[in-house]
Amino acid sequence: MIDTITLLIDSIETKYAILGALSIVCAGAFAALYFSLNRNHLHLNNKDVKHL
Repeated sequence: MIDTITLLIDSIETKYAILGALSIVCAGAFAALYFSLNRNHLHLNNKDVKHL
């Protein structure tokens, strides 16, 4: 009984570790995409200002 409980706890910990790593990777990718889009948007605005 104790062995099964420890196995369940270990599997839950690994699941949370994997989910945490995936969420960190997804958040990093989303932040990078967001910043790159903002940078492109700023460049477009600067070009518009120069044309005026």
